[in-house]
This record gives sequence, structure tokens and C-alpha cells, in this order.
Amino acid sequence: MGREETMASTGFVPARICWITYVLAAASVALCFTAPPCEDPWRVGLLAICVATCVVYVFSFAYSNTSIYDPAWCLLPIFVAAGWMLTAK
Repeated sequence: MGREETMASTGFVPARICWITYVLAAASVALCFTAPPCEDPWRVGLLAICVATCVVYVFSFAYSNTSIYDPAWCLLPIFVAAGWMLTAK
């Protein structure tokens, strides 16, 4: 711990790109919950987490830095949980 390896192919990611990534990930979760393709909330949550993961993956791939995905472990479940709470019947 405390030692991070940086490969030659690891790209620099500005902080604003990280913010944009997670704002778009949150927006994709919100879109999945506001226009759900099915009635089952578990499937909507699964779709939301998959779409948000794809958004983060695209930014991670575009900037050649997998560290963009690190905050997703704690942020994406919060986004989906908020979606479930706000759309509960």
C-alpha cells in the first residue's frame, strides 16, 4: 500500500475529466430510472449500473487510465440506491 505503479501507457487524467465522468454516470443512472424499460426495479437497477459502468469505462479507455474507475465502487451503488428510493411505489 502507498506505492502505485505507473506504466508507460498510463495517461494523465485532469480532475475535471473525473468530475465529468461521474456527472455523466449519475445522469445515465437517472435516465434509466426516469424512463425505465421495464417494471421490475431490480432489472432497472441492473441496467442503470451497467450503463453507468459503460460510461466510466469509455472515459477510462479514452484517457488510458483505469484509475478513473476506482471511485465507481462507492459512487455507483449510491446513485442506484438513490434511484430506487426516489422511484419506489
